Amino acid sequence: RRPPRSTLCPYTTLFRSVYWYTRAAKQGHPLAQYDAGRMHRQGKGTRQDDVVAQMFFIIAATNGEEEAVVKRNLGALRLSPKQMQKAETLANEWVKQEKLQ
Repeated sequence: RRPPRSTLCPYTTLFRSVYWYTRAAKQGHPLAQYDAGRMHRQGKGTRQDDVVAQMFFIIAATNGEEEAVVKRNLGALRLSPKQMQKAETLANEWVKQEKLQ
């Protein structure tokens, strides 16, 4: 039997949010891609990872999410060149992988 929603740990709820945002992001939803990036940037429901967050912001910005463009540009200033290169590589791999499915 499942406990009432009000007794669920907030972390569990955040973890579920990251799961669903990522799942929707894989289906090409720009807002979900942006939200997945935001969750990774803040470390909510997942470990904090600026490179993965930047990857999601790059993808969402490419797909037309305006707020992601801002976050992508801020991330480019915040990350080292090596981290930016890794985020761009991850974004390219993500897009290629999703096109194959």
